[in-house]
Amino acid sequence: MSRYLSTSPDDDEASMFASNSGYSAFIEWIDSAASKKIHRDVIQLIDKGTCDSPSKAAAQIRALLKAAPPDSATKEVAETLADLLSDHADGTPIAIVN
Repeated sequence: MSRYLSTSPDDDEASMFASNSGYSAFIEWIDSAASKKIHRDVIQLIDKGTCDSPSKAAAQIRALLKAAPPDSATKEVAETLADLLSDHADGTPIAIVN
């Protein structure tokens, strides 16, 4: 199984960004590095699987990559997800799907 970024539940063109194990490692890194007050958009994306501020979430991921660099595999997942999120304007509903 893999994880995809989607703009709708029926999105046939959802973009794969991680395997399940890669996504689990990404979540562990976010949980250890993120502040709920500062990184609320990316935490919402992880906790709820949805986000209405994709560009803010992307910026928060990029800031965390600088502040608390993860291992190389997790870094690849984080960079890929940040790039995909950056393709969407804030206000665009985003979901992480299997």
